[in-house]
Amino acid sequence: MQIAHINNTAGIASIIAHGQKNYGNLVDVFVFNRKTQNLFGGTKINYKFPVTRWNFLRKLQEYDVWHYHYPYGTLKRELERRNNAKIYLKHYHGNDLRGTQDYDYCLVSTPDLLAHAPNGRWLPNPIMIQEIESIPKKSKLAESLR
Repeated sequence: MQIAHINNTAGIASIIAHGQKNYGNLVDVFVFNRKTQNLFGGTKINYKFPVTRWNFLRKLQEYDVWHYHYPYGTLKRELERRNNAKIYLKHYHGNDLRGTQDYDYCLVSTPDLLAHAPNGRWLPNPIMIQEIESIPKKSKLAESLR
């Protein structure tokens, strides 16, 4: 299966993609700013530039699943318009859903968001255990975690 993660809120898409690749899926993560790319990885797309936006939307047609993290704005509307014959999964992470309602099947990152998504399912934020285990024992962060 070919899966496109669109956006990478807090690196969650990268972690999920890592697991999906372990199951033999072809997975790509697309991000929209350099800071997110530097922190969590992914292929940077300049969505504001019309030619790049058109190429990105065309590239998405190669994927079976569009997993959109923090869906909002013009990109959300564009994907909803173009998602025929694709699995389009919205994954809300906070203020992208608070103050509104989504009655479609979707994922939410925290249980409180289920109040705004009656057909939603809670998918707890994944973590990379090896990243946590690599924190030096003497670091301030490691001390605060005890």
